[in-house]
Amino acid sequence: MSQSPSIPNLSQDLDTLSCDARLTEVFSGNSNEPCTLYLWLLERKQGKNDRDYQLLFSWVLPRLTGAVGQWGSFNSLSKWKSAPYEFRIHRLTFLHSGSAITDLVKRLCQGVTLGDACNQMDLPQPNAPLDQFCLGVSPNQIAQSFRVRPVIFLETSFSTLPIFDQLKPPTSPIDGISAFMGSLYRCDKLNLFCQANGEPLPQVDELARLCLNHLRDETGLDFRNADNQRLGNLEWLCFPAANQHEQSQISIDTDDAPNQVTVRITPGVLPTSSALIRCRGKNGGVIVLDQCQLVQVADSAEVPVSFEAKEHISSVTVTIWIQAPNSTSWELWYEHTSPTRWQVNLSLGLAGPQIDLPSDWLEKYANSRFRDQVEQSQKFNQVNYEQVRIGKTDTEPWIVAAKQIREFARKLFPFSSNGAFFPRGWANDETGRFSFFKWLQQLTNDPTASKVLLIDPYFDSAGIHELIARASAVQAEYVVLTTTQIKSDDDALETEDSLQVSDQSSEPQRAIRLKTACNQLQVLLKNLKFRLLDVRSTEGGKNQIFHDRYILVFGQNGDVKAGYHLSNSIQGATKAYPLLITTIPADVLPLVETYIATELLQPSNPRREVQTIFSTIAEQAEFSMSQHPTEIAAIPDANQFFAALLQDANLAYLTLSDLGERLQERGLYNTTTQEFELHETTANRVEAMLEQLTQTLLCADMDTCTRLWAGLAAWLDRTSEHEAYLAKITLVGGAALAAKLHTFVLQVPHALNLPVQSYHPNAQADALQLIDFVKRDFVSAVRDADRLLQITSAQMWQMCLNDRGLRYAAQALMTLDSAKLIDAVETLNQFLVDDRSTLDSLQFWSLAYSLSFIIQQLVWQLIINRFHNQQNDNLTQKMIESNLPSIRALAAYSLFPSNANQADQSPLDLQKIFTRLTQLSAIERIHVLAEWGFHLRIKANINRGETEAVRELRLAVFNEMRRNFPQELSLEEVSSISRRLSGPSEGAWARTTTNNLLQPLVTENKLSQDCVTEVWFLVLLNGLNNSLIIATKQDEASPSLGFNPDFTTGLELIQVCAEVFARASPERRTKWLAETLKLSQAARRSLKQPFLRSRHYEKWDAARTCALWLQSLMQLVAQTNKSNNQLTDEEFEVLQQAATHFDETLAITREADSLPDRKLLWEFTAKL
Repeated sequence: MSQSPSIPNLSQDLDTLSCDARLTEVFSGNSNEPCTLYLWLLERKQGKNDRDYQLLFSWVLPRLTGAVGQWGSFNSLSKWKSAPYEFRIHRLTFLHSGSAITDLVKRLCQGVTLGDACNQMDLPQPNAPLDQFCLGVSPNQIAQSFRVRPVIFLETSFSTLPIFDQLKPPTSPIDGISAFMGSLYRCDKLNLFCQANGEPLPQVDELARLCLNHLRDETGLDFRNADNQRLGNLEWLCFPAANQHEQSQISIDTDDAPNQVTVRITPGVLPTSSALIRCRGKNGGVIVLDQCQLVQVADSAEVPVSFEAKEHISSVTVTIWIQAPNSTSWELWYEHTSPTRWQVNLSLGLAGPQIDLPSDWLEKYANSRFRDQVEQSQKFNQVNYEQVRIGKTDTEPWIVAAKQIREFARKLFPFSSNGAFFPRGWANDETGRFSFFKWLQQLTNDPTASKVLLIDPYFDSAGIHELIARASAVQAEYVVLTTTQIKSDDDALETEDSLQVSDQSSEPQRAIRLKTACNQLQVLLKNLKFRLLDVRSTEGGKNQIFHDRYILVFGQNGDVKAGYHLSNSIQGATKAYPLLITTIPADVLPLVETYIATELLQPSNPRREVQTIFSTIAEQAEFSMSQHPTEIAAIPDANQFFAALLQDANLAYLTLSDLGERLQERGLYNTTTQEFELHETTANRVEAMLEQLTQTLLCADMDTCTRLWAGLAAWLDRTSEHEAYLAKITLVGGAALAAKLHTFVLQVPHALNLPVQSYHPNAQADALQLIDFVKRDFVSAVRDADRLLQITSAQMWQMCLNDRGLRYAAQALMTLDSAKLIDAVETLNQFLVDDRSTLDSLQFWSLAYSLSFIIQQLVWQLIINRFHNQQNDNLTQKMIESNLPSIRALAAYSLFPSNANQADQSPLDLQKIFTRLTQLSAIERIHVLAEWGFHLRIKANINRGETEAVRELRLAVFNEMRRNFPQELSLEEVSSISRRLSGPSEGAWARTTTNNLLQPLVTENKLSQDCVTEVWFLVLLNGLNNSLIIATKQDEASPSLGFNPDFTTGLELIQVCAEVFARASPERRTKWLAETLKLSQAARRSLKQPFLRSRHYEKWDAARTCALWLQSLMQLVAQTNKSNNQLTDEEFEVLQQAATHFDETLAITREADSLPDRKLLWEFTAKL
């Protein structure tokens, strides 16, 4: 007769576990060294009062997080519904001695509720209904579900890095510090997600995924992989090599030499006076060092232990054993594996500006519950990646050889890979079309790819818009191969007019759509190396040349490194049918590549040909050729123009060839070189010819004048004396010519009528940028004016010869009548604003190009004025008087004396400049002067301090700001202006801004003292608060924002804050004191998150920075009060009390290898 297994006595086993010396710290009864119990409970609720709780995870840690004997509860994951259940996850914390926590767990093992267990021990209870939590319905059921696992050793995470995920053991939660762990181990873990009858809970997979992801975010443990075996456990953790603030007391130094390792042990850390230290070093995975040393450790001095190998070490494992008293055996106490950092390989990407390109695929979900995800997915950057190696390059030859043969063998015997399956439609945020959209984005954001080749016989315009135009990694070449001669069922999903033509002489409709889509998006495609190829039958027809869809990705060495097979075409993917993407095995890839290269890209069949529908590579080659064609055909209406220039009506009826011969006879043209070369005898008569041409322009009707001016502009572009010739025409034409040109400028957009693709893609980008600038408000425009007025920026503009003479017309109007030119800018902009919804694409781009060409000439003239210290008073004055805020801002900012020779201008010169700003409103003047101050700060930053010339100019600017400062400015406006005067680093130069501007304004009763206090405290506390938000967010992809200045800048800011705080009114002091204390408490809470430094160092560092700056501020405020007695006794007492809380923070934030600025900040705070 078989015997049933004995039921373990969990209480006895826990007593045994508590006697293990390695866990003494978490089982101690010393109330002065309390521990914290963390419980993550899954609430399963069916009715109003029908709920139960399951233990998802728990651990006991030797750390202080609150008041002893108090429970804390937090709804860490809001409710998630799956009928008939509602689920929540609660986090409970309880601080007490280790022995009290152990007794509490013993009572839970007996089947009592948490509330009853607390009552039995005379402890406070957690809030209802969480007090009803129990481990099981009965002691017998608990004993069957749980076992007490003896102490195990947890390695550090890097030690297990080479191990496959499915074989990895659980690791220590502190980076670089090993741990000992005992546990109440749950054996029936899957029952956590079962109902009382044993059936799985509804949507059990989604629920389990939710719980495991949440536990990973909360604890930092890898619950999705190696640490999922800890689910349902209650663990006791000790870290013998760490202090109470999770800082390692063992240092492993490999910085001295690539073959040396030095181990240092902090005195008093080891429980014994001797230790056996083993050092094992590897190079390329091969052991090159393995030594042990017996070391006597002193109580008061650090003893370094050194090891040396015969060659370089790429990773090192240090193990420390100790010998227990009265024992001959050695026990493991510490072990850590870490890499040596003598060489780092990086993929550095140069990102362009963020692009927000709406997706037709995602448009109908823009207002759904996926709105935020959709908005984020439509934003991308074009990034050019480069591989960079930092550090030593003298790698041993055997390591290089081993790496080469390993990669070669991996190519011969590759690892298996997985594909992807996307269900039909939009199921949720992880499946369907949205997931496929994200998969495509990842495909085109590979920094190691040199080429991506897509084979799709039914590829259509959706593929251009949704895939190619959104490519981020612009260093790769993108090649698409399709066949447009066949009718596609997938096409019909996107458009109803997908009928293909069989007539060999007609272009297939899909090819036309593809070419149109490429032209519409060429402003993005121009930055890519992209080719769209079309395989067609030379005999016409609608036969299908190929069927399958492939994607091949090539590595940097040119070899194909990955391949995918798609069950559907891209444009119809997931819309009517699911999409299956299977990875092409590495041993099949070469065969697929050969087929594509020989049968499709270079078809051996003479009845097939490959045509290019679109290619940016071809465009780049085309546009890299001469931008100044010289043949007569490049002159619009050449016959009519030269007939007017030479006053010879017979020229109007000649062929272009005969016209060239006649012009050569007149000494204007060389038919051999096809250049407009003026013979010496002709050059003497050119002024007379220009006078006659000008008279003809003035007498001609507007249509004729427009054609003649376009011909004149094209001819001027091809002569070396275009500036002198234009000046002569301007001089002769006078006011009458100005009136003509004003009308011409307004009419020319209707005469351009050129398709978008007629212009270089860069010209399209320039036009979009400039018309966007024109639409801006004054403040936004003045803050962007410096970028436009940089000569390097203007030189990047694409020269366009298809402007019908707009450039020369703008130049002439600047000389003749600037007011008419500014009026034309305002009128063209108004056309764009008023008629945008009624303009077709051709009309819109004609207006956009016209406006941008004129703005370019205005900017160039302002640049010339600044560079040569010239003052075109009429142009600048008329721009300042413009009705467009952006034009006023551009002209006003251009007066800034930015060059070195202008920094020493006399007071009279500066006063003249300041006087010219009087045409602006008072607030506009202040913003212009603030922008000048911004760029003076940049100069000072570059020089690492203000030169005397820069200082004098800044003081003059500040004085002018004081003189014009309006009293009606809001706090928001004053704060914005003050922050701008800090330069690029917000909060910098706070003292000079305060002493030379803000405080004098207070003295002059134009600004209140409280406003000054508000300005700097907003800068400081808002910046610190942003940093703290990052530290408390669970999303590890949070951007690095917030207050992160260098030490000198930050110190000056908090000193100014302390000074203005003492001068503020009691009401404002009370307000900012409360805000400061609130923020300091939040910073302390963040720093007390278990293992935050290991889980997310950037967030921990943000919280540390926030805490240290706040402590320094409060100490400085208290010190300032001692000298001027401005604070009340209550305020001073609160500050002193708050400062005492940071003693522990100093210990938590101390770091041995801090960056210099962090080290200076910590040392400064400690001294205070």
